[in-house]
Amino acid sequence: MKTLNRKLFRELGRMRGQVASIAVVVASGVSVIISMAGALSALQGATDNFYRSSRFANLFVNLTRAPEHLAERVREIPGIASVETRVVADARLLMDNPSDRAMAHFVSLPNDYPPLPALNVPVLRAGGWPAPRIAGGAREAVVSEGFAVARELGPGDTVHAILEGRLTPIRISGVAVSSEYVYVVKPGDFLPDDKRYGIFWIPRREIASALDMDGAFNDLSISLAPGASEPDVRARLDSLLAPYGSRGTIPRADQFSYQTLKSELESLRVTTIVIPVIFLAVAAFLLNVVLARLVGTQRGIVAVLKAFGYSNAEVASHFRRFAVIIVALGSLIGILAGWWLGRVFVNLYQDFFRLPNLEFALHPLHIAVAVGVSLFAALAGSRRAVRNAAALAPAAAMRPEPPPSYHPTILERTGMGRLLSARGRMVLREIGRRPGRTAVAIVAIAFSMAIMVTAGALMDGVNALMDVQFSHVQREDMAVSFDRAVPLRVRHDLAHLRGVHRVEPMRIAPARLRSGHLSENVAVEGRIPDSELRRLLGADLQPVPLPPDGVLLTRWLATELQLGAGDSVTVQFLEDDRRTAHVQVAGITDEPVGGGAVMDYHALAALLGEQPAATGALLSVDPARMDSVIAWLERAPRVAGVTERAVGVRQFREEYAGLLLQMSLFLAMFSAVIAVGVVYNGARIALAERARDLGVLRVLGFRNREVSSLLLSELGVQVVAALPVGAAIGYLFAVIISKWVSTNVFRVPAVVEPSTLLLAALVVLLSGLTSALLVMRRIYKLDMVQVLKAPE
Repeated sequence: MKTLNRKLFRELGRMRGQVASIAVVVASGVSVIISMAGALSALQGATDNFYRSSRFANLFVNLTRAPEHLAERVREIPGIASVETRVVADARLLMDNPSDRAMAHFVSLPNDYPPLPALNVPVLRAGGWPAPRIAGGAREAVVSEGFAVARELGPGDTVHAILEGRLTPIRISGVAVSSEYVYVVKPGDFLPDDKRYGIFWIPRREIASALDMDGAFNDLSISLAPGASEPDVRARLDSLLAPYGSRGTIPRADQFSYQTLKSELESLRVTTIVIPVIFLAVAAFLLNVVLARLVGTQRGIVAVLKAFGYSNAEVASHFRRFAVIIVALGSLIGILAGWWLGRVFVNLYQDFFRLPNLEFALHPLHIAVAVGVSLFAALAGSRRAVRNAAALAPAAAMRPEPPPSYHPTILERTGMGRLLSARGRMVLREIGRRPGRTAVAIVAIAFSMAIMVTAGALMDGVNALMDVQFSHVQREDMAVSFDRAVPLRVRHDLAHLRGVHRVEPMRIAPARLRSGHLSENVAVEGRIPDSELRRLLGADLQPVPLPPDGVLLTRWLATELQLGAGDSVTVQFLEDDRRTAHVQVAGITDEPVGGGAVMDYHALAALLGEQPAATGALLSVDPARMDSVIAWLERAPRVAGVTERAVGVRQFREEYAGLLLQMSLFLAMFSAVIAVGVVYNGARIALAERARDLGVLRVLGFRNREVSSLLLSELGVQVVAALPVGAAIGYLFAVIISKWVSTNVFRVPAVVEPSTLLLAALVVLLSGLTSALLVMRRIYKLDMVQVLKAPE
């Protein structure tokens, strides 16, 4: 073994604590790159393959009723490649327990066998396709996997649906997933609830006969030919289908399931880039400090090596190999950890989206990028130290490094030095002697705290969102939706139900809002002026009064359309005679959930040219009467669905908040790794550099406790100074993260609770205390003779 190699391995063994801590930081960065990049690649690949293999449509149209022959006219529109007509309907499922409620969304399949549609082909996961009508009048259907898993259903099981007032047994023939329903949400909800809402694919003859839709359809899926102009096709479709109750053509980009999945992919893509940069920057900093210290303590050895004929390149290569070995060790650990962590991420996404063929795999490219970026960061971070080692002339290196020049600091000159003890002034001067390195150490510790703050801020933001939405905005006990607009007298019918305290009718009209070349399909909601159950809030969480004229937009919608208060927006309603009106924006609201527009109840009726009607209602109900009220509503002929606020809260906690909690835990774990790595290395380096000074103090009569306090006080000053900096950086990260995780459905506010700051500070302080105890042990074991040997 070459001399330099023996020297290298001895140094690695002697500095094994520092080597291990840096390797763990490098491993964290590598594992984050591999796990997140692998999860992103798996999710993107599974999504693209699923959309392609299932022939996911480009355009979607929902209408009231249209004759089947109209599909031929649709196919004649230039740019359309394929058309699939369907019959769809929502129905209540009758479960064994009357208080256990569930809804089914029925989607027709072609009558041929196997019943494979031209577009949006479901993928079977178990069982088979539905057979023709079977004995006993039962119908067969394929059910969505999420609902089957939540209800513990499988092929051969039977559920009962109420279709057009008739109890219909549905036997499950198979379990499937669909590109159209990757993210399944019941109308009126904003989060999936697999136990209460499922998709049922059923032969068309079965659902059409039950709904009296023979020879007709109420849903349309369309694929476009290559090079087709989507805006032109949409305009022609809207014109053709308007008389049949079309609510406007929805492009794939606006399809709720697709939009949600793409939003998650974008968030993951940004996170994959930003988070590893922080870890690798810290690793580069640590390597720079460690190698700088190593060079500083080996001036004489470097001189001897050069005197014996070793070139500058060989000396530089020796120190570079030190960094390379640490990166190699960290990369090996990081690859294994990244493989495990990537599988965890993919399993989380699989539970959420249920994509077929979604599996995590280690990609050589991801490993190469992770190791390459880590190596680049390490070599870049150690470049200065290596350059200094190579530049040392033998004669200069054989002389001891010039002693530092101590002088009163700025604080001492102001007279504050008199308030400090002799040891306090020594600590202050040592910090002031290397202000740059002290500042960098403070920033590095601050970043570890900032990541911890960011992890907590995710949950703080979700909790704040839930508090605002379910305590200040949604104050009703349940929301009722009707299958069509009904006369306003329904308010009095509902108010007379036993247990109902207050009823607030709503009129929801689908519309396309236009501002110049910008447009958004939204729901315009008409509310009564004195609404108490569903309030509008401003930026300060104060209620915003509903103006008699004009429209209120959510801040998200106003930003998308580039509108402000006082501007005019064009509203094209997508029902009945598709009226168009120019409406003034009366104000902006800051509701955290949803992205629609709100108007006065009577003002919306005037724009629609109708008498006030209701498509839904908000109810305040006595908790003791909740089940009886819901039971009555579910039997009512025009009621399409009932949504309980308590169920919405539970959904949010289990689905969205649960996913963010997992992310927060991983970030917290990584931030603790950085904190320990930075603080421990700083303490060890300070001990190595000050060993002679501390030995002199011991000889002069200072006790071990007093000597330790000098070194550890410097460490304490750095840790304490890093706390406010870390809090500020953490809040900045929280603002950025809140934008990443926010979508058009949820806007997570940037909130950092005092408890989060306190917890992050405690983690950093605990890291400092642990490092202090480890370093104190080494101080107590200092060899006085060895450390006092004169280097010359």
